[in-house]
Amino acid sequence: MADIRLLLNLLLLFVFLSQCTPSLAGELAVGTRSRINGGVKVPLYGASDLNYKSRVELVRQRRQLIQQLPLYSGTYSPDDYVFGQIEDGKPWWGMYGMYVYRVGQKSILGPAKESQFFFNPYLLIAAEPTCIGLIDPAKVSSKILSLPDFPFVWQPADLVWYPKECRASVTYDVSNYQAQINKYQKYLKGNYTINKFSLIGYNARDLGYDYIYPDIDKAVNVQNQFQEKRPIELKQMIHCGGSCGYPGGCNNMSPLMAELDFLILKSTPARLPIYMWKDRPSSVHEKPDFTFIINFK
Repeated sequence: MADIRLLLNLLLLFVFLSQCTPSLAGELAVGTRSRINGGVKVPLYGASDLNYKSRVELVRQRRQLIQQLPLYSGTYSPDDYVFGQIEDGKPWWGMYGMYVYRVGQKSILGPAKESQFFFNPYLLIAAEPTCIGLIDPAKVSSKILSLPDFPFVWQPADLVWYPKECRASVTYDVSNYQAQINKYQKYLKGNYTINKFSLIGYNARDLGYDYIYPDIDKAVNVQNQFQEKRPIELKQMIHCGGSCGYPGGCNNMSPLMAELDFLILKSTPARLPIYMWKDRPSSVHEKPDFTFIINFK
């Protein structure tokens, strides 16, 4: 009887400790897990060179960025689906390569395209304009391409989290981007107005939100050619593939997603609310676990 009583006491102690001891597994400190009232301004970082770096090194840098803000509790570990296929010692598809030279030996030139998302982990959903083919490789030089205001893509100007309210918002200065296009017109193939864009969401999946829904009905001046009203599973991830045309392949994002790749910015100012869920919701009307808002000015 004494042995049984001892076993029961040990079992009760285990249950008590499991309830009172915080888990070492990391997760976003939002909602009831947040102790922050009001907003948290999140710093934003520009693109950087990732060529030939190891996955361990890159994850370490990402972990530091995530855990330096009071928006995350526990120890961050990358989602294996999203980042498990990054290959060590490989080049990355570069900004110059993606937007100027496209495929081949020059595809790895410039800062890595994915670094603008990888090193901004709290930018859960990014708006990436469809501007491939804008820059004329015969007219431009690496010196011009390295200028900080050269118009590759829209840049996020402001990212604010409201963790207790389970929401965040980012603002893109599209008007400034268009002014940059006008400034560098002689290096471009034409005087374009860039108004089509994709949503890049692997940061959201990495931090726990596998399903999203861009609510076009509540958007302002944004359309989506994808018309189905259903939750979208985020399938974007980083892998080493051959689409860049560089011998041995490059680390880059895949796959294309029709649900997220054909949005249209009609005019500015504009606003796009995006709902997120950890698990597949029964419908897009189910209360989201988090709301991320993209503003365009």
